[in-house]
Amino acid sequence: MLERAHDRAVRCVAVSPCGRMLASASFDGTCAVYVRASPQHAWRRACALEGHESEVKRCAWSPSGSLLATCGRDRTVWVWEAHGEEEFECVAALHGHGGDVKCVTWHPSEDVLVSASYDESVRVWREDEDGDDWSCAQVLGGESGDGGEGHRGTVWRASFEPRRRMDGGAGARCVSCSGDGEFVVWNGSGFCN
Repeated sequence: MLERAHDRAVRCVAVSPCGRMLASASFDGTCAVYVRASPQHAWRRACALEGHESEVKRCAWSPSGSLLATCGRDRTVWVWEAHGEEEFECVAALHGHGGDVKCVTWHPSEDVLVSASYDESVRVWREDEDGDDWSCAQVLGGESGDGGEGHRGTVWRASFEPRRRMDGGAGARCVSCSGDGEFVVWNGSGFCN
């Protein structure tokens, strides 16, 4: 059993790609990070990531394990950079959604982040070319209709194809699901370019 890190319900857990770090998102507004030296060692709490104004709904590690994304009821997405296993720096607090952000997920081979929201949209985030900031590269769907056709309800989750599909092709599509009872398959060329 892990050391208790939260005062309220834990909404999500995510294991880093290397398997040595674990992040937990909680309704107490924090994301806790645990580490372990090896599979034989117990998990220990390393730090708490604070910044969200309310419930943290989800957390997700980038494919490299160097970045951790969190999202929450405060309509924001945060990107944290790991400096070792016990120190994290917020490199971006991303605004743009008009409602709770329900999900964050990373492209399987690039530092491209997707968020899904109560505002019926999926947003694609990436680091700017100069490497100084993150910004929204594309809005897919949404209540305003500015992002094109999409969902007509809260977007709950999004998931990318694996790096390589069983047929040998490169995975680039993203699938999102919504309260409207439908799922949408988004062509991945917009995610990576």
